[in-house]
Amino acid sequence: MSYKKTRTGLGLGDSRDSLMTGAGSRYMTKIFSQSEFYQWQRAEVIGIDLNPPAPEFVGRIKFRTFDEKGKDESSLSYALPLISYLRTYPVLHEMVAVTEFDGKYYWLSPLNSLGLINNNTQANLTAKNTNSSDNSSVDYKDSQAYGIPKSSTESGITYGDTFKNNKFAVGTLSPNEGDVIIEGRFSNSIRLGNNPESNLPNIKISVRDLLESYAIDKENLDEDSCIFITTDEVLTFNPVGIPISEINNPPAQYDGKQILLTSDRIVFNAKLNEILMFSNKSISFGSNENFSIDTNNKIVTNSAKNTEINTQQNLITNAKQTSVIKSPKIYLGDDTAKEALVLGHTLVKLLEQLLEELSKEVHPTPAGPSGPPTNSAAYLEIKNKLITALSKRNFTL
Repeated sequence: MSYKKTRTGLGLGDSRDSLMTGAGSRYMTKIFSQSEFYQWQRAEVIGIDLNPPAPEFVGRIKFRTFDEKGKDESSLSYALPLISYLRTYPVLHEMVAVTEFDGKYYWLSPLNSLGLINNNTQANLTAKNTNSSDNSSVDYKDSQAYGIPKSSTESGITYGDTFKNNKFAVGTLSPNEGDVIIEGRFSNSIRLGNNPESNLPNIKISVRDLLESYAIDKENLDEDSCIFITTDEVLTFNPVGIPISEINNPPAQYDGKQILLTSDRIVFNAKLNEILMFSNKSISFGSNENFSIDTNNKIVTNSAKNTEINTQQNLITNAKQTSVIKSPKIYLGDDTAKEALVLGHTLVKLLEQLLEELSKEVHPTPAGPSGPPTNSAAYLEIKNKLITALSKRNFTL
């Protein structure tokens, strides 16, 4: 679209109130030679600077317009991104909108020529010259069949060093009324939307799998990597791991204000400081395999009430130095246990005293007091062995 700037204001199109063709634009330029004249043109991307030596040239493209059909690449012009802070980078052979300001060319965005997400490439449409009077390129129009370009010029064409043509494998995300959706070329998207039933807001970020054929796509919590920030939606998905114990009162459904992260792997990495989690209710973990905590320092648990460990098989603790359990009372077996544990050293001392007295035992007889028992040595031998009854690893107060 072209427009003119005159002393009396800004005008769009021509006197017929229609959008400008190439010929019409040139005609208007002659008529308004005294005015500033601006025009948007479609142009094919012939090259793009992704790693230039100077940062100000990042995203600069080499382009060829339909007015320049057949022009050699070495003599083509360059265009910079029109918006510096928000860019949708084109790939080779996509069409972009190009204009000129103050002697510099700028590109705005790739054109949605084919209605596709991954790419809208139509290779070499500007490579050959044409004698068309207005350079509108009939073959360009003919190649815009919805979904599948008719042009056969794309065979053997490369789209860059790393870009792969997944034109028909990247679906377009299904919108709800009023959604603002940012879609990448690679089945990734950010949806700024709402719950259609209540109109309350949500944000949904997803990285999805490629499709077998071009179709309308949708986020899937069970298959995709997603971050959902919702207000009042009920999120349905299949949690992995064993079910959360009823002791922890797991939610019956996932609703209300919540953030849900789901993927094949989730990594939290605090490089300098802590990872902190706070909860007004419980914090629960469910895993099909091991749950492990590895640390170079202490593991501390503080509980205002009970600390319970429930296992269906063995409870094993391994410590290279010391294991300490501090509690006013410790119950083994069950919290209703009645039998108290003995204090080893105290019991040994009492038994030693008992054996000492037994070894010196004297009984009254008609002939007078008896002497020490004949097995007093055995009592003393047992006394000397009592120390072996004490554990060298387990202690109690």
